[in-house]
Amino acid sequence: MKQKIYKQEITGYIMLSLVIALTIFFLIYSFYSGTNHSAFVSLSTIAFLIYFIVMLINYSKTKIIVEDFSLIYETLFKRKMVSFDQIIKIETSANIEGISHQGQVRAKYALILYSHKEKIDIRIKTFSRKNLTELARLIIAKCPTAEIDVQTHKMAEGKMPSAFKSF
Repeated sequence: MKQKIYKQEITGYIMLSLVIALTIFFLIYSFYSGTNHSAFVSLSTIAFLIYFIVMLINYSKTKIIVEDFSLIYETLFKRKMVSFDQIIKIETSANIEGISHQGQVRAKYALILYSHKEKIDIRIKTFSRKNLTELARLIIAKCPTAEIDVQTHKMAEGKMPSAFKSF
């Protein structure tokens, strides 16, 4: 099998790029405005700009690589590899992490691979449905002895996990 690489969706790049553009706009505006708070605004804007640039780089580096005998989850900050024959359990979860005071729900969508040595927690929220369906099918096929939960089987059928309903 040829190496298969799954990358995150382009919409995330667009959103992060818009945030960076707005931050640059406020940075330029603060330099040219005649307010007394321009130094504070400039420093905080620079901090946000650095944060979002790092997030954009991390977003662009995040990928799942499926090889013949292993799976690699790679971000800017970590690289985890697991052999398919070492995977003993596979779970797909969608859990609500919190609700903001504006009423927005934050949910964590993850594909969790358990091996004898470690647990690999793959954040799947920003990957496309097509890629996740294909990835779930591949993992199920390559790990016939692993304990696989219902949500992972549903994901292989094209039904994505939801934090609001259970299967």
